[in-house]
Amino acid sequence: MTRLSFRVDAADAQRWATALGVDRSELLREALRRHLDRLGSEGDADRWLANPLVQGERALAEIGDWGPAEDWSDWVDAARCGPRRMAASEPALSAKLKAPIKGV
Repeated sequence: MTRLSFRVDAADAQRWATALGVDRSELLREALRRHLDRLGSEGDADRWLANPLVQGERALAEIGDWGPAEDWSDWVDAARCGPRRMAASEPALSAKLKAPIKGV
């Protein structure tokens, strides 16, 4: 880790730090890190063009395009309903579970 010194408007930095709920030093450290990351990424496109993916790396992209192996859409309410899955023949129960809770 290197210790750096630079000038900033102290009032402006403190205002942002207070608004974000962080220490001023943390705000400045994060701002500098993000700026350096942005500067470092400016040449990424050129580096990608200079070093194209090899066949093995392109094969992984094809796997990612497969999509889900199964249809999980029937489990959309699983987290809300607990371990018991609702059957389509229980519309009254379904309506009660989807209704807002009183007093909340």
